[in-house]
Amino acid sequence: FCLNDIWILDLYNYIWLKIEPKINIKTLALAYHSSAMVFSSEKKDHHNFKIFNFSEIQFSKNYKKVIYFFINKIKHEGLYIFGGMDDDKNTRSDIRYLKLGKKTLEWIIPKTEGNCPPPRISASMTYYEDLNILIVFGGTDKDKKIFMRDLYFLDIEKLKWSKVAIYD
Repeated sequence: FCLNDIWILDLYNYIWLKIEPKINIKTLALAYHSSAMVFSSEKKDHHNFKIFNFSEIQFSKNYKKVIYFFINKIKHEGLYIFGGMDDDKNTRSDIRYLKLGKKTLEWIIPKTEGNCPPPRISASMTYYEDLNILIVFGGTDKDKKIFMRDLYFLDIEKLKWSKVAIYD
């Protein structure tokens, strides 16, 4: 049983909000996928940060050049989704992101290059801001018989996958 809806918990008011993004791609219902938010810490830690409107954020003049560098360093900001299982029980290896910053959010499937991770479910994924990469580790096949212990990086600027060698 897979779903394709998006809900956000407003931590100030403790209210769940259902998000209705613009659908310009076939939005698959997924289960067991991985996700990570990709934003600069300066932007998301700012008190005026809102996922629907980035233009409200004003930075002090002292930090303007440094902040500008960090904000523009991340070319494809948003909520990234990797892998998972679709309604037909197919294991996925694609990546997509929910582009934030406008009132109508939008799904994007970027074209990536490099050595993409094989299809999997239940992988770990996190964003490492200092290198501007997503890190994907492990996961299993759909039958949970094969446990993967491989490591992949996705360079957010170049949208290029790299497999990382792990030595015992």
